[in-house]
Amino acid sequence: MASRVAGMRLTAIVCVLLVPILLLSHLTLNNLRHEIANRERESAGVLLASIIMPVAIGLAEGSMTGSQGLAELAKGDALAAELGMTTAYDEVKAKAGSSALTTGEKLFHLVRSINMIGTQSSLLLDSDPETTFLAQTNVQNLPELLLSFHGLYSMLQDSIASKGIDSAEMRDFLFKLGGLDRAIERTRSSVVRAQASSGNVGVYDSSLELVDDISNDIDVTLDVLSTAPQGGEWLALTMLAQQTLNAGRKYQLERAMWNQTMRRLSSLLDERREVLRRQLIWTMGVAALCVLLGAGAAIGMFRSTLRRLDHVALAKEQADAARLEAEAMADCVHKVNEEVTALNRDLADKMLRLKEAQDELVKRGRMEQLGQLTATVAHEIRNPLGAVRTSAFLLERKIRGKGLGVEAQIERINKGVTRCDDIITQLLDYSRTKQLSCRPENLDNWLAGAVEEEAQRLPAVVEITCTLGLGELDVPFDPSRLRRAVVNLMNNACEAMVGTGEDASRFATAQPRLALSTYREGNDVVIRVSDNGPGISAENLARIREPLFTTKSFGTGLGLPAVEKILEQHGGRLVISSVAGKGSQFDIHIPVEGNGQNLTEAA
Repeated sequence: MASRVAGMRLTAIVCVLLVPILLLSHLTLNNLRHEIANRERESAGVLLASIIMPVAIGLAEGSMTGSQGLAELAKGDALAAELGMTTAYDEVKAKAGSSALTTGEKLFHLVRSINMIGTQSSLLLDSDPETTFLAQTNVQNLPELLLSFHGLYSMLQDSIASKGIDSAEMRDFLFKLGGLDRAIERTRSSVVRAQASSGNVGVYDSSLELVDDISNDIDVTLDVLSTAPQGGEWLALTMLAQQTLNAGRKYQLERAMWNQTMRRLSSLLDERREVLRRQLIWTMGVAALCVLLGAGAAIGMFRSTLRRLDHVALAKEQADAARLEAEAMADCVHKVNEEVTALNRDLADKMLRLKEAQDELVKRGRMEQLGQLTATVAHEIRNPLGAVRTSAFLLERKIRGKGLGVEAQIERINKGVTRCDDIITQLLDYSRTKQLSCRPENLDNWLAGAVEEEAQRLPAVVEITCTLGLGELDVPFDPSRLRRAVVNLMNNACEAMVGTGEDASRFATAQPRLALSTYREGNDVVIRVSDNGPGISAENLARIREPLFTTKSFGTGLGLPAVEKILEQHGGRLVISSVAGKGSQFDIHIPVEGNGQNLTEAA
């Protein structure tokens, strides 16, 4: 009985040892099934793209009508459902068959659907480099190339039909032709990268030759259009460019290239799917063999224990001793791990404190440098600036009305002096610790006067609006310091939208608007300065409050830090929000009742 019990125990041990093998086999099989499912999903994406792209080429070259295209697209309904794109695909079919849309608009929606297939089917996320680069060629570059060429060729046809082409339109056409050339280069790059990742380099030679044929035609067209025509030769030159482009040949080349690269992509997916299936079968066989071997080993061990009970008893004693030794060793290892963990935690804490101390030292060093710079600027530059301003004023008086033509230079001198003076003011605002002189005053009336006065100095092209919502509310503040904060924000907004406002071609905003408003929010009053300029990128928005950080080619990078320091002295704060391309908004918050420091200063 004892031998049978020992044999059964050993059999159980063998079965337990089989569990990790079975678990590993199960995980491997699941991974293989998942990979096979991914390949099948990618194959579905390839098939659906192979339905859409020929329709797009047919519509572009005029060999297929909208109703015919709709009939062809209907063949992909099941594939779209498999990829979870039923709704989007139905919209694309409706737009492709619509008579209200132009061919270019239909092509845009078809190309966008092909791009979407690359994401939905995970073609663009494949781990195989050759598959990924081929997917970029077929679902991104070739569709975009077709769309770009059709738009260019349609523009050329419209120009010839209107018989009114001129040099400006020709420049626009050359610009679009250059964009098409870049699209061709992107296509060539993706094919070359797929070739470099392939084990069969020669299979891509014909595809690269097709890209070179398209590129050569574009180069010939550029050479034709680079000839400067005389008189009425614009139309003749445009017709020659149309013949050189030869839309029919381009569509044939694009169709041939699509077919070649798509066949290669389908072949790659089929080969990889077949390899995965063979691996799946092989893994299942290995797992079954392991189970059989394990079961056979268990039976053999059970029989062996019937004859070797003494050996089992001895092995048990040795196992118990080894277990006790292992437990003791495990306790030691556990204690060592705890000590190492504690040391690592202590080291990390000390490293963090060291970094904080280093950052503080760097900040103090920068502030000391700034203080020295401020003292030098205030003492060494402002006095000469005053002399320059006075001399410019005297010169202006002496030459006034004499027609010497130097008024613009004097005006430039005055603007330069003003800019230098503003920079010195920013430095002083940021570095000095002068206490405020706060007194209760009607904020709306004060702001209206300040905005009206400052508007005279801003570019005339900027539309300025002021919406006041505080009524007769009196707020304690320092007029001169708060004025500098508001003026700084107004100047920043104008510089972001129009620069100096002298050259309209360099404006970042076509219709620049600067809006100021006041309202009450809880215990604070808010002065909001907003614009419709280019906005601030997320990266710059995270650093815009840092001293000495600036994105301008001029300035100190202390404008906003100086504003924040003024508001901190008032017991307030500055809230910044911006969306790139949609403008920026700066909210100045000031306590209605003031803080203790300000009330003491006012007294």
